[in-house]
Amino acid sequence: MRVLITGAAGNLGTKLRRHLSLRHRLVLISLHPRGNPDIEPADLSIWDRRWVVLFQGVETVIHLAANANHEAAWAELVRPNIDMVLNVYEACAVNKVQRVIFASSNHVLSGYRDRDPLILRSDTPPCPGNPYGASKLMGEHIGKHFSDRRGIASINVRIGWNLRGPDNVPASNADDWNKKMWLSDRDYCHLMDCCIDAPRDLRWAIINGVSDNAGSRWDLGEARELVGYCPTDNVFDPNTVRHQ
Repeated sequence: MRVLITGAAGNLGTKLRRHLSLRHRLVLISLHPRGNPDIEPADLSIWDRRWVVLFQGVETVIHLAANANHEAAWAELVRPNIDMVLNVYEACAVNKVQRVIFASSNHVLSGYRDRDPLILRSDTPPCPGNPYGASKLMGEHIGKHFSDRRGIASINVRIGWNLRGPDNVPASNADDWNKKMWLSDRDYCHLMDCCIDAPRDLRWAIINGVSDNAGSRWDLGEARELVGYCPTDNVFDPNTVRHQ
């Protein structure tokens, strides 16, 4: 399969392209390729035919590129988290891409952090705790529009807590909220495999992207049922954390 990854030089993009490189033909795009000649430099927030043509022949786009700073102000988020999503989906429509896997965020529901401990599902009413979470919610709605009006299948993954770099292990003093939405590298890559290989009749979905953490509020039922996600790691199990 020909798979395009945006944000290919970032934390999630780097981990995923290494994982997928032997399984699929990859097209890699990033605003800052960081010296990697395999990654095409492009600012996807500005429509430009020079990067739109890179979507030709692509079957699945994994859209990871964004301003990932959850403390960012609205002025810092509009271009990378809203304009860019619109452009990516439009490029997919122009080039007849079949599916987009959109990296949404746990911050769509982070307003529930200090509320009663209800289980957080895809149909839980959105409650962003910051502008970043709101921008990701808008990205989900953009995907729904393109799914309904342009026929592009869209799987929105509300990514949990994946630490930067190869040592994705929470500190012992990390708070309970973050620990219970931890996503190991192994489970993250497995989840992306599941989304790529999901049934073709799955036209729209929102799923939580966390590991199988004991006591987690993040429901994984829909991820298991819709795409076959079977996480193996648990942040509270020293053996799985050590060998992720």
